[in-house]
Amino acid sequence: MRKLSWSWALLGPLCRVRDRMHRCVYEQKIAFVAKMFRPYRADYYIYLAEMVALNGGGKTLLKILESDGYRYRHRGARGILTDYWAKRLSLAAGDVYATFERTLPQEDIIALRAAQIAGGESLSKVLSSLGRCVRIHDEAQRSFVQTIAVGIGAWLVALASMMAIPFFTHNRLFSAFSIIPSEFYGPWTIRFDLFAKLLRDQWLFALLAVCFGFGVLTWSVGSYVGRFRGVLDRWFVWRLYRLLHAMRFLSLLAVLIQPQGSDLARLRQAIVAMTGNSSPWLEHHLQNMLLRIDVGVASVQALDTGLIDEQTWWFLCDVEEIAGLDQAIFRTSDRLGDKALIEFKQCAVQMRWSLLIIAVAIVMITALWHFKVIDELRQSMAIAYAFN
Repeated sequence: MRKLSWSWALLGPLCRVRDRMHRCVYEQKIAFVAKMFRPYRADYYIYLAEMVALNGGGKTLLKILESDGYRYRHRGARGILTDYWAKRLSLAAGDVYATFERTLPQEDIIALRAAQIAGGESLSKVLSSLGRCVRIHDEAQRSFVQTIAVGIGAWLVALASMMAIPFFTHNRLFSAFSIIPSEFYGPWTIRFDLFAKLLRDQWLFALLAVCFGFGVLTWSVGSYVGRFRGVLDRWFVWRLYRLLHAMRFLSLLAVLIQPQGSDLARLRQAIVAMTGNSSPWLEHHLQNMLLRIDVGVASVQALDTGLIDEQTWWFLCDVEEIAGLDQAIFRTSDRLGDKALIEFKQCAVQMRWSLLIIAVAIVMITALWHFKVIDELRQSMAIAYAFN
């Protein structure tokens, strides 16, 4: 009996460890499948929007997910995820946020949570709006990457030509002209030698500095809300980030805003539904909007926090004056969708040409520098032979 009790005492912790390992492996599998499914989520949002609208409300979402998982036999990214979502939805008592958590982008889940809070037909409308926004975002991102790929390739070639100086060309040149004393070096040769030694000694520090700078830039896009953010929002990635989030904000606002009540009350209710889990930058704008509403700023002017660029803001104000708040938000969100694609393509072309010009300049300067150093070393060799 004593041996049996010891066996049971050991078996319990081992079973718990085994269960934890199984859960961990399963969660990692779901995370991997979610990444695979991410490029296809726009079509699935639109599919869900149609199904929810035709079936008459959010109560049928569980049946839609269950039938989708059964149809795919729980295979492939869609089959595995729909089966997982159906189980989570029943366990979470219909909570959409808990159902899709950690399997969809955070901004998408926030929109779905806001739709569930608003109730009514908001879920199907938000899913349809999300599908449109994600399609625009993916198309803009794809064209952006394809356009600047050439520039990035040229930039990498330029960096490789610079890194070849300390690790290849410097050693070969100075070993070929090793008989020349250093006091006979010309000014270009001295600078070349110093640059090669500096780059050889400090390349790791330079790499860490570049990585740190890239990390700061990435952080600043979604988190920095300081005094210079208004200036940054007019340039490159910050401008594109503002444009995409303004489009998503207005698209979601057009769905969540209630048809009855005063403009300020309806705006406040819709904006409150979006707060809580947004990025620090977007949360900053949402809180400023709520503050402006609370102090009594008139109607659409409460949205004037810098989230929307000037030209789009003027369009919003003009339409609001003519057709009212609801039409202004709806038409402006549509306008921003087309504008986002154009802005992304234009910015990508500008960045590609900038990278190409800088890369060509670096390669040409490096090549001319080598020619100048070789010419100086030849002259120094002639002078050294003359002295000898």
